[in-house]
Amino acid sequence: MRLLAPRTLLAVAVETLEGFVFHRATRAANDIAVSAFIALFPFLIFVASLANLLRSPSLFAAAEQSIFVLWPTDIAHPLVRESARVINSLGGEAAAFSLAVAVWLSSNALEAVRESFDDAYEIVERRGWWRRRAESVVLVLLGAGFLLALAWIVGFLSALPLPTVTLAPLVPQPVSLARMVQVLSGLVVYLGLLVACHRRLVHGGRSFKAILPGIGFTLVLSAAATWGFALWTSRIVDYRTTYGSLAIALATLVLFVLLAATLVLGAELNAAIERVRDDRAKGPRLLSWARY
Repeated sequence: MRLLAPRTLLAVAVETLEGFVFHRATRAANDIAVSAFIALFPFLIFVASLANLLRSPSLFAAAEQSIFVLWPTDIAHPLVRESARVINSLGGEAAAFSLAVAVWLSSNALEAVRESFDDAYEIVERRGWWRRRAESVVLVLLGAGFLLALAWIVGFLSALPLPTVTLAPLVPQPVSLARMVQVLSGLVVYLGLLVACHRRLVHGGRSFKAILPGIGFTLVLSAAATWGFALWTSRIVDYRTTYGSLAIALATLVLFVLLAATLVLGAELNAAIERVRDDRAKGPRLLSWARY
């Protein structure tokens, strides 16, 4: 991938910020966050149902670990406990009955991402709604299968007598290779989600080289946002003093909004690079919202 000149980088940065404002990306991030928040537990129920169908409930525990391993501890642990309570309370028939609803709700989050990406790339979607929804449902099914396959690999590697390693001065205490495998699985899950969103949800598709800048940008921003939010909730603000038992739900939703914003920014960056390279930048648009 050819590097951009400093002046071109500045043009890309300006175009990215202008696109973020012009396409009302903050509203899109809120829509994605709410859809993902609503879809989280239905997707976990769906994955648990598949694991039970395979007669391997332990696969779900490993898959759940891969999902939450990179989350702030104050948010991840309560969600894991609550999801375990919900899933344990569901019988096989109840889980099977809710399967279609779970898949549909999970696909809503992908549809929200699709709309924001179409805005970022300024694409007019000409496919019928049923084709778009069918693609989102297929991606949910493939994502669940990929998650269980990854969970099997992680479970197999974690069962091996892996040694501990020292990463000083980055990490003062020794770290087991099993833990590193779990963290790596979380990165693989997130990276797979980003690749699927950028390559499959955008009409016409994009090459991997074309989407790589946005994916890398999102990874860096999401890591910084997660770390900053964990620091904020642990040392500065305690949501429980204001929201009580709803604190975890609110904190999860705020985290989702931050992560959704980084996702949309990645798409805006890729689109800005395309516009600048094609010499089709549309000029200053920072005040375009005033027309509406």
